[in-house]
Amino acid sequence: MNYGKANPQKLKQGSSKTYKSRSGFAFKIMLIFLFALFFLFLTYEVMNNRAQVKRYNESLVIAQEELRRYNIENEQLMRYSKGDNLDDYLDRFARDEMGYFDAQERVFRIVPDGSE
Repeated sequence: MNYGKANPQKLKQGSSKTYKSRSGFAFKIMLIFLFALFFLFLTYEVMNNRAQVKRYNESLVIAQEELRRYNIENEQLMRYSKGDNLDDYLDRFARDEMGYFDAQERVFRIVPDGSE
């Protein structure tokens, strides 16, 4: 008795070849499926990264605009602090931002009549 080896005479002629061709076909189908899955994953990642880059660009534009406004305000403050314009700046700031007015000025307030 020979338990370790298969007897080639007992195997049918076409059965081994059919099994190999079926397993090769299943392997090819599995590879195609995995490739398609990988391609879908890459497509999703690219689209997600594009959206993220777009959001970052929008926030960059907003930050650049804010920086530009602060630079303009800084330049104005530097001009006011260098000369005699400091009193004018303080008067305008007190009037516009704080709601103060000069002692010689008359302030008129418009009160809505409530009919609207």
